[in-house]
Order: sequence, then C-alpha cells, then structure tokens
Amino acid sequence: MGIQEVKTAEALDGLLKASDSALVLVYFWAEFHEACKPGGQMDQVLKALESKYQSGVVLVKAEAEQLATTAEAYGVTMVPTFLFFKGGNKVDSLEGAKPKELLAKIEANLRTTTSSSKNVTAKSSAATTALADDMKERLKSLINSSNIMLFIKGNPSEPRCKFSRAMIEILNSESIAFASFDILGDNDVRESLKVYSNWKTYPQLYVNGKLIGGLDSLKDLQAKGSVAQELEKIKAAATSALPASVISPSPPASPAVTNEYLGKLLNSAPVMLFMKGNPGEPRCGFSAKIVGILEKEGISFKSFDILTNEDVR
Repeated sequence: MGIQEVKTAEALDGLLKASDSALVLVYFWAEFHEACKPGGQMDQVLKALESKYQSGVVLVKAEAEQLATTAEAYGVTMVPTFLFFKGGNKVDSLEGAKPKELLAKIEANLRTTTSSSKNVTAKSSAATTALADDMKERLKSLINSSNIMLFIKGNPSEPRCKFSRAMIEILNSESIAFASFDILGDNDVRESLKVYSNWKTYPQLYVNGKLIGGLDSLKDLQAKGSVAQELEKIKAAATSALPASVISPSPPASPAVTNEYLGKLLNSAPVMLFMKGNPGEPRCGFSAKIVGILEKEGISFKSFDILTNEDVR
C-alpha cells in the first residue's frame, strides 16, 4: 500500500473511514524538526515499517502545520507525533522520535486488533448508543446554558490554543457577552460533542442552541460587518421560531454583593466551595478535581457558581 501523504483534513477523514479494519498510523511532522526533515530519521523509520508491515498497518504522513486545525483537534502539541487509529477512532499516541517505543506500540495495537476486532466493533456500537442515551441530554443542557455558548480549550482568561484565543479576542472586541466550557477539563464532553455536533474541531460556538461553527465561521460573520449584529440576527431568528412556552424569561437580578451577603454565603454550610459551574456540571478542570476529591472522601458540602455572579467572583 505504501506510505500515504495527506494534505487536507477531508483526505485524512476519508482514509480513516476507508481503513476501518486496519491499524492506521498517522505521523505528524514538520520540516523545522531535525528528525522530521525529508529523508531524515523518521522517514527512514517509516520506510522500515513499510517493509516490515506490508499489510495490516496503514502508514500516513501529515504535515502538522499544513493540517494545523486537525492536529489541534487530535491533541498534537509537538512533532514528531504518531497517532494510532482503529475503526476511525484514535486509540493510542506517541510523542517524540522514539523508534523502539513506536515499534512496541505498533505490535501491541496489532495484537489488540487481531484478537478483538469483533469486540471493537461491538464497543464502537455501544459507544454510539451510550452517547445517545447518556450524553445527549447533558450536551443539550450545556449548549443551551447561555444564549451564546463557546466550547474552548482553556477559559477566556487563559485560552489554551491559538484558535480559542483568536475567537475570544473577536467576541471581546465587540463586547459580546458569552459563557464558555473548558473541554480540557472533561474529556467525555470533548469527544462526545464532536459526534453530537458533527463538528470535529474546537472551538465551537453556539447561539441559542444552534451551532455557528468554529473560528473560520466567526470570521465569515466578521467579514459581513459587525459580529454582534450578525449574532443578534441569529438569536432573533432562533427565538422567533420557538413556542412561547420554551422561551426562557430573563433571570432575576442578583442580590447586592455586600460584606453581609458574602458573610452569609461563606457561612451557609460547614464546607462551602466556590467553583466554576456546579458539582453536577463543573466548568473547569480544577473545579472538577476538587469536587471529585470531596465526593470520593464522602465530604458533604455546598457550592456557589462564581460564573453566575461576577461581583461575588
């Protein structure tokens, strides 16, 4: 089959779908890295792998900078990075120029593929069902938790990727109020939302529960004029299509934040947690971790979502 080079996200997606029964090894490279240079160490390693695994392993080269959005979506943060796929799903990865470890991972994943191909298919079907049964309502609730909802890597104060940062800058430049969810703090949401929205990359922007898209989609709105005006049009169109019974009323005004009010909050329970989100839906990785620790130890506590009141925050 040879070593296949892909130059677009669509080409990679098509190859992964077409190689459903095989182990696919995708090598993300960049010319600035010495080991990745054409004809260099990693190219020699790929040729050796091509000779060793003439069937059963599909070898793919993808230039990380050319497929930046795809690389970002799959969590590629350095080169070389090797991603392993089965049935179109990422199952393993290896960072760095480590030929011996790469060979060991190939052998381990081949054994898994050979011994449990039927089980993988069953698990894949079960995962799809689980998404429909267990995640759909949660994702719907998250998406509709704000009129303008942004799923990003990091948070508005500390974005963890350049695409998230660029989108936040556009929204902030027009003083657009939005809520956000850090997908790095919840891998279940991160992976499931791709399926739910049929949109494989982040960030993802939603307006009144409708997917607008990613950074390129927001830039398209920006090219039309005012992003704020375009989003208001989308919000108005979505709201007018809803029956009156499901249009949310304006939230009640928050109480004045005085020292007395803060004192009551602080003393409203023996153990009081100020966090982003709530225990059922933490909105950052740190909040999720501390909730997990408290619940694991069986510690009863109350919480306050600081994202609902900027003055308290």
